[in-house]
Amino acid sequence: MPLYHTSPEEIKKIHGNGRFRPGLFFSSEPYYMSQKQDTHLYEYEPEDDEIIDASSFPYLEQDEYKKIQHIVKDAMNHMGVDEETALEFISQNKNPESFYNDLENEINSMDEEDESYPKKKQVYNAWSKKDLGELGWDLQREALKAANFLGKKGVALPDETGISYLINLIGNEHKLKKHEK
Repeated sequence: MPLYHTSPEEIKKIHGNGRFRPGLFFSSEPYYMSQKQDTHLYEYEPEDDEIIDASSFPYLEQDEYKKIQHIVKDAMNHMGVDEETALEFISQNKNPESFYNDLENEINSMDEEDESYPKKKQVYNAWSKKDLGELGWDLQREALKAANFLGKKGVALPDETGISYLINLIGNEHKLKKHEK
């Protein structure tokens, strides 16, 4: 199945220094970022085994999970959550906005004398200072990193339009085919 990427500039070399590092976003349907005539549409046809679905990360075999555990632990420490929750974030099975809203509701309904209240309040206070949209993007980047550690080129991620694909094509720019409008 061909995938499509739109860029405002012609892609000659992919660099690993953007928000998503080496990743480019693709969709299953051609799209344009704007109506400007100077946008470039690229097509890429991945091999069947090059893409992993992010939602499968929690179901990896133990030896496969060990390959990405350091990414999960980094996310866990960065977000102040347990390992299972961090894995749910990276797998896109949980999103930052709903987590924060659920945490806020839980804090508001808790008795301050509850022994778990101080820790939950601390996590809530830390999360209240985060840009949840930016955190969501960071988690997509971490999902790609996990996919790459599992030997995959890309990861399928849910988004507002359905499924998008974040793919690392550094060194494989020649596999991008210019698609004519």
